[in-house]
Order: sequence, then C-alpha cells, then structure tokens
Amino acid sequence: MIPSISTMPARRRLGVVLVLLSVLVGSSAHAGVDGGSRLPTEYRSWKLETAGGQELRISQIYVPLVGTVFLRPSTRVVVSAAAGRSRYERPRVSTEGEIGANVTDALSGATDVKLQLYQKLWRNRLVLLGGINLPTGKRELSQEELEVMQAAVHPLLGMRLKQYGRGLDLNAGAALSLPLAPGVELGAGLGYVLSGKYTLAEGGGEYDPTPETSGSLALELASAGKGRSLQLRVTGRTYQEDKLEG
Repeated sequence: MIPSISTMPARRRLGVVLVLLSVLVGSSAHAGVDGGSRLPTEYRSWKLETAGGQELRISQIYVPLVGTVFLRPSTRVVVSAAAGRSRYERPRVSTEGEIGANVTDALSGATDVKLQLYQKLWRNRLVLLGGINLPTGKRELSQEELEVMQAAVHPLLGMRLKQYGRGLDLNAGAALSLPLAPGVELGAGLGYVLSGKYTLAEGGGEYDPTPETSGSLALELASAGKGRSLQLRVTGRTYQEDKLEG
C-alpha cells in the first residue's frame, strides 16, 4: 500500500529536503544529520589511453569523517572533514613536445572542516541550514600537485575528493517538502554560498569566487509496498565571473 499523505514516513520527508540542501550548498555534511556517517572510505583507480596512445593512470583513496552533536531533538550540528591521497601517472613531455618515460605525482592532505547547523521544523517538512567552511585544508599547491588535482576533477572519473582546501565560506539554505497525493512529495529549496578568497597555486594570486544563489525543485514518487522511490530534480544557479588577482 502506498503511504498516505498523513502517514508518509518522516524519515523519507526529511530525506527529500536534505538532498535538496546538499545540492544547493554543496555539502556532504547532511549524511551525519541523523548521527554517524554514511560516507565510507572509497578507493577508485582508472587506466586511460589518450588519442595519441599514451597510457594514463589516476587513483584516489578518500577517507571521510562525519560527526554529529545533538543540541535538541530537532537541532543538531554536523562536523565533517576528510583526508585523501591522489596519484597521477602519465608520460613526461619535454618543452620541445617529446614524450619520455612515465612520471608519477601525488597530492595528499586533509580537506577543510565544515560545520553545519540543521534546524528541523514542521514535522521534518521544513529544514533550515546555516554553515561555515573553515580553511584548514591543503592549499597553495605546487605545479605537480595542481596537475594531479586537475586530472582528478574530471566528472567522468567520479572522484569524491576534487579539492582539498578553500577559503572561509559561509552558506545558508532552506528546504520544504509538501505532499501532493498519496506517495507523492514535492520539495523546494533555496541556497546561498558566500565564498572567501584563497590562494590555490603556490606563488600565485588570490582566487576570489563570487557568491552563488541557487534554487531547486524535486518530485519524489514512492512505490507501493517496496520501500523504493523515484526522485526527479531540477536545479538552477546564478553567479558572476570569479576573479583571480595577480
């Protein structure tokens, strides 16, 4: 039997709004909002071949840490961080364009620490979020480390850790879940991220990301008696051009 509007599980309603908030403010800290961590250690390794026949290898081990502090049943603080090591093996290319033996570089370190305050209201249908990103992660990367990071951020590789350190960021968001029919939930959310300046490359200028505002709509359809659901989501973002000093 499909859950009725009045008996739709509170955990499912909460899941809709938490997913929206994670998309809007770009944080994985929501995984610990009910206590513990749902982000296990992950290892990925890829072997690729370029159009010219050169072989590339990239791998990453990712270790997340998520903890929850319960202030009240409806209010909690989630602290999240991670550590990782990425390796990138590729042929060495000289300034004249000649291809030599393979070279391997690595990028290791900790990420920034994120603090997120969640306030659940209206039987878990409304969640308010406020957070801060503390710039504790690895920044000012060498040229070799930058090449490793640039290889790891390719979306097709699915690497969990794409950037180790940023600046002092602030974020806020709100998400709401409303019943439309038995087993059908509509979610809507708004998010805002104010990013601080930081130096990404060793000896380079300060990178100044612009603020970002985003909105999202989600429709979740629960299947009858199987505990499964289908969620359709659309997200829009507005931002201006980032600046790089120097």
